[in-house]
Order: sequence, then C-alpha cells, then structure tokens
Amino acid sequence: MHHNDGVMATFKKNINAYTTDGGWYTIAAPFVSYAPAGTMIGSKFDLYAYDEDADLEWYNYKKHTADFVMASGSGYLYAHKPNVTLRMSGVLSNGNSAETISLSYGNSNEVVKGFNLLGNPKAHEITYTKTDAVSDGYYYIDNGSAWTYTISNTVPAGRGFLVKANATGQSVTLNPQRRGENTDKEPYLCLGIGEDKVFVKLSDGVSMPLVDLNEEHAPFYLLRDRQPYVMLVRDGAASFVLCYEARHAGRHTLEVQTEGLGLDYLHFIDRLTGTDIDLLATPAYTFEARPTDSEARFVLLFNEGSGVQKTEVK
Repeated sequence: MHHNDGVMATFKKNINAYTTDGGWYTIAAPFVSYAPAGTMIGSKFDLYAYDEDADLEWYNYKKHTADFVMASGSGYLYAHKPNVTLRMSGVLSNGNSAETISLSYGNSNEVVKGFNLLGNPKAHEITYTKTDAVSDGYYYIDNGSAWTYTISNTVPAGRGFLVKANATGQSVTLNPQRRGENTDKEPYLCLGIGEDKVFVKLSDGVSMPLVDLNEEHAPFYLLRDRQPYVMLVRDGAASFVLCYEARHAGRHTLEVQTEGLGLDYLHFIDRLTGTDIDLLATPAYTFEARPTDSEARFVLLFNEGSGVQKTEVK
C-alpha cells in the first residue's frame, strides 16, 4: 500500500476468453480515472458501465467511446476474446485513503431499484462498510454468465461488485485494508447446491434479493412474500420456503453448513417426497429434480411443530 498521490503504475488482470455461455467479469480500475485503451479494447470485447437510475441501465463503451471514463469506485462489466492480460496504466488511487460512495435509489424498475455497481478503487484487497439500509454482501461475476453472491465485505483488487440499497440516502465506504484481514463475524446459515448458495442471517441485517439469472442457470433461492432472496434475515421466522428451479432432469445434493451457529433444531422437508431430514444430524440431502417440478418444493424449519405440511407440492 502506498501513501502518496500521483503514483504512476501499470495494473494487470488476467481475463479468460468468453464462450457462448460465459466469460463475463465485473472489473474495476485502481486509478483516479482511466480511459479504456491498449489490451482492453484491442480485440473482440464488450465493456459496459451501469447507470443505476436509467431505464436502460447498461451503458455501452462502443457507443460512447469518446467520453467513456472508468471512475474511481465504480464497477464495469467486461468480456474479451481471446485470453488477455489487461494492462491498465495511470495514476493509482491513494492506497491509504478511504472513499465513500453515495448509492442511487432512483430506478423506476422495482426489480433493479437500489442496485449499484461499485468497484475496488485500490491496487490491493480492501474491505467496505455500509449504512444500515444496504443489504448484506454483494454480487460479482468472475469468468461466468451468472451473478455470484458472497456474504463477505472483502473485495479483491480489480473487482467490480454489485450492492443493494433499500432506501434513499445510503452509502458504502471503501476502506484501505491489508490483504488477509476480514471483519466478517456475523452468524450465517449456508445452504448450497453445487456452486449455488443461499444464506440465512441469524442476527440483524438487511436481506439481499436474488439477481435475475440467465435461462441456462438453475435459480436456487429463499422465498418471502413471493419474492426471491439469496440471503434472508431470519427475524424470528419459524420456517422458510426454499426453491430450486431445475433446468435439466438429474440428481442434485443439498449441503448445509451449521458450524458455530448454536442451533438446537433445523429440519429440511422435501414436500414432493415427504422426506424430513434433521440437518444437524445429516447435513446433506440428495434428490432427483426435473424442470416440471414445483420450484417451491422445499421447506426449512427452525422450530419443531411449525405446522408445515410435508406433502404439499405435486
């Protein structure tokens, strides 16, 4: 980490070539500002900024080449072919200073309202803090086609990340932080099917809605008031509906991580088969799924005798 303004450097980031079903990245430039150049625009590529308040949110570099600047603290969506090592050169953001970003909350589309695409403005890993009405965790894309959610507040160098404000007047502060330090200490129950994970927060916080995924991806999410979430604050609930929308018929395994959470009761009900699993004793469940199955197939129970029927879904 450097402590001076005006430091010139070249920042490198490896990008794998895009394919028909992947290869996107959310990226950021660790500079005071950066006009795309060199390897970034040297071959087949796509580069987009995100305008949180616009009806058409994505802002294409190819249509705005003359005035497109990658700003400090902002994130961008990028893909390239073939493989490339991005070499971005400029004046580094001061590595020892914090940066507070005011979040937008003006989009008329309720599905994307409050989402802001930020970026790590440093040439090293950072952590961030947020105001109360900002959802826990963030989304990013790293050589993929779908948004990945993490409950972490740590952001690697060169990464863009999508946060969610749930009211006006919210902000995120990007803090200088040395690599390896992490302030995450909150209790989260984690459930996963393959690489897809959802979380239940057992303490206070703000839930994170599910970001719309592409048609090839099988959404895995928690349901509350008919709205999908990738992270839900429990807030005393006795049970949650857990949804999985299979795109292809096959066998899947749901796994749960409960270490250190102090739960006395945690059951998982498959309402298609009537199976009732004690997840504290058996932290995995293998099931067959088809695209025709009801997505609201599973129930997660925190209390015994919640009144949930076991064979409710056909």
